[in-house]
Amino acid sequence: YYAINERTSKVYTDLNEAISEASDGDTITLLDDVVLDGTNKQDTEGALTISDKEFTLNGNGHTISAQTETFNFDQSTGAGPSLINVQGNSDVTFENVTLDGSGIAKHGLNINSAAVTLDGVTITNNRWYAVVDNNDSTLTVDGLTTTGNQWGVNIDKGAEATFNNADIGEQASIVYESAYTSYEGGEGSLTIKGGTYNTVKTQGSAYGNVAITGGRIDTVQNSAAATVEITGGTIRTVIDDNNTSGQTSIENGATVTGTVSIALGSGDCLLQYVVDGVTVYASAMGNADSGEVDMGYTTTPTKPGSTFD
Repeated sequence: YYAINERTSKVYTDLNEAISEASDGDTITLLDDVVLDGTNKQDTEGALTISDKEFTLNGNGHTISAQTETFNFDQSTGAGPSLINVQGNSDVTFENVTLDGSGIAKHGLNINSAAVTLDGVTITNNRWYAVVDNNDSTLTVDGLTTTGNQWGVNIDKGAEATFNNADIGEQASIVYESAYTSYEGGEGSLTIKGGTYNTVKTQGSAYGNVAITGGRIDTVQNSAAATVEITGGTIRTVIDDNNTSGQTSIENGATVTGTVSIALGSGDCLLQYVVDGVTVYASAMGNADSGEVDMGYTTTPTKPGSTFD
């Protein structure tokens, strides 16, 4: 047997059947590793699809992986099925489980118009993203480790994500491109409260808010029209290279150990300068017309011996 419904005590040889029969609030616990068959699955599909369900999947320390010989993908475009799709207003918690794409699944976890919570989850060996959070979905990360994927987590098309604790090993750890100009949903949001990340970046036509209140991040890069507010955490480098709109701010409580840079363009970008990576000492407003930086309410750092170049 591969799974048991904790409420009914019914055991299953087929995980799909266990999920299909689950009622709202049930917990499905794995009893063994599960290998998913991707035969005839297309690009937007998952080898396992969860739709209109509300339950907890407790991996019990086991692994859900892709059966390599049953997955096909387009070598030129990369199109192919993901390991797991969660969609259709589902609300699913994954805990104590490893999702292994076996180097063949496109994404490990593809979330579409659903809510997902991750706690004690490892996602590894997928060709593209570990997680895609898409189309007004809500992702809550209480414990996630990713490794061996091309990218970490993608947030797009009005989706929201909160990271309380994660270790995202990919260089592009979080890519926020939650555009609303071509989508009839909301702006989306990203909140990072803790965890370890390489690069967290906005790109494309991303709008909405990115709030960083904790965690350790190598680079935060705002390359879109998002509002990025950094009020906590430790960051090596902060970059705002949007040139058109958007705003990046760093406030007391955040630590920047390296550099802060801004590119001026059409529109103002607010940047609060950090000296010696410890405290905020002044703010700067870039003026697109003049190409100058107005130091705002102060032109002298409050820390003795510090200067602005």
